[in-house]
Amino acid sequence: MDPESVKLVIAKRDKWTNSYKMALLSSYDHWCRLHGLEWTRPRYKHQQSLPWIPTEEEIDQLIAGCGKKTATFLQLLKETALRYREAWMLTWTDVDFKKETINIASAKNGIPRELRISQNLIGMLNRLPRTREKVFGNISYTTMRNNLNDQKKRIAQKLQNPRISRIKCHTLRHWRASIEYHRGAKLIEIKEMLGHRTLKSTLVYTHLMKHTEKDEYISKATRSVKGARTLIEAGFQYITEIDGLRLFRRRK
Repeated sequence: MDPESVKLVIAKRDKWTNSYKMALLSSYDHWCRLHGLEWTRPRYKHQQSLPWIPTEEEIDQLIAGCGKKTATFLQLLKETALRYREAWMLTWTDVDFKKETINIASAKNGIPRELRISQNLIGMLNRLPRTREKVFGNISYTTMRNNLNDQKKRIAQKLQNPRISRIKCHTLRHWRASIEYHRGAKLIEIKEMLGHRTLKSTLVYTHLMKHTEKDEYISKATRSVKGARTLIEAGFQYITEIDGLRLFRRRK
C-alpha cells in the first residue's frame, strides 16, 4: 500500500532487467488503480539484448536425459521453434502422421501455420499415450515447467555442464530460428516458421548469428536430382552448376 517503498524495492534489484522492472510496474499500476492509490510511475529505458544460444549437442543431451513426455516436448520445440504455449496446447488432431506435419493455431497474436516434423519425432509421438485430446495430456502449464526445471538441474549436475540448466523452452525457439538463418533460409521463411506477423521481431536473428557463428562452409556436389534433394533436406543451399555438377554449401 506504499507506492514509494515499492519503487525503492524494484530500483534496488540490480539483477533484474529493465524490461522485467517495467512489467512489474505495469502490474502494480493496475493494482494501484484498483485500490484507488495515486502514485507517479517511474520509467526505465528498455535494454535490448541478444538471446543466449546453446550448442545442438547440449540440447540433444538435455532431450536424451529427460523422461519420455518431456523429451518429446523438447524435440518438438527444437524442430519447429514453437512457442511454449503452442506446443503445450497441441492436440492429436493437429498432427498429420501421414504428411509428417503439425498444424498450429498460433498463440501470442501470431499466425497459424503448418510445419514439417521428422520421422524421429513422429516415432516419439507414437510412443505417447493417446488418452487425452491434448498430445501432452492435461498437465498444467506450471507443473510442466517445474518438471522440466527439475530435470534440467539433474542432467546439468550429472554431466557437469551448468549451461544445460540455462536452456529454456524459448531458448529452443531462438536456436531453431538462428540455425535456419545460418543455413541460408530467407527472413520471410523464418518469419512464417515462427508465426511472426511482422519482420521486425524476426530481424534479431540476423544480429544473433553475427555473434555466434563464423562464416565457414561445408561444400557438396551432386549430378542427380535425388542427390540434390537430399542435400537440400540436410540444409544445404544451391550455389551454381559447373560441368554438370550442382554445387551446394552449408555453414558449419
